Amino acid sequence: MARQRHLDVFARQLADVGIDVRPQLPPIDTRWFVDTFFDNVITDAIRHNRIERTGEAIAAMAAWIRSVLKRLDDGRSRLRALRNELAAQRRRLHGLT
Repeated sequence: MARQRHLDVFARQLADVGIDVRPQLPPIDTRWFVDTFFDNVITDAIRHNRIERTGEAIAAMAAWIRSVLKRLDDGRSRLRALRNELAAQRRRLHGLT
């Protein structure tokens, strides 16, 4: 649950820079009764499949987060270059260089 809250905070911060997303972690299956009561190969295979899918979904979420962070870093670099260019232009216009 705490990880989802971190994603929610991240989404709110992204909204501040114009990126509207609502990332959701996959739900965790907590139906342990069936697995315990019917402990056999089939329920074990189903449980393993769910764990595998959850792991894949989390890996995909991590890759998405890395790509968003890269886009933000690239945008920051572009803005920094533009700021430096505008500051140099301002200095030239005011005869400071």
